[in-house]
Amino acid sequence: MEYILNLAIITLLIIAIIYAMILNYRLNSFKEGKKEISKTIYAFNQVVQNAETTLSQLQKSTQNIAEQLKIEIQKASLLRDDLVLILDKNAQKNSEKNFTSHHVPYLQNKASFAQNPSKKPSSNVDIYQSDAEKELYQALQRLKGAS
Repeated sequence: MEYILNLAIITLLIIAIIYAMILNYRLNSFKEGKKEISKTIYAFNQVVQNAETTLSQLQKSTQNIAEQLKIEIQKASLLRDDLVLILDKNAQKNSEKNFTSHHVPYLQNKASFAQNPSKKPSSNVDIYQSDAEKELYQALQRLKGAS
């Protein structure tokens, strides 16, 4: 009976040793997995920090570009308004020119100047033209002369 009891204890010890070896293998695998996970978490944190930095730089760039676009849009809007004003004044001048050439003899001086720009009016200041219109007219004259 003692022999059976020793045999049972030896069998249980062998099973315990095998179980301990399996458990040791699993613990080593778990430790390696834990190291890999910690490396992955560290890399993920680095990526997140880089993304945050890039996003903040992108936001700053976007704000700068948005401000520049607002400025350019305001300039374009002002230019558009100036062009509309110039076109309106030109349309008014054309309608006044037609009116003056047929109905008002004392305004024919201005109408003849509009038809023949080589004859300048007596005054250097034209109350109907802004500086922008004068510059535009001079630029158009230069373009005509160049072609």
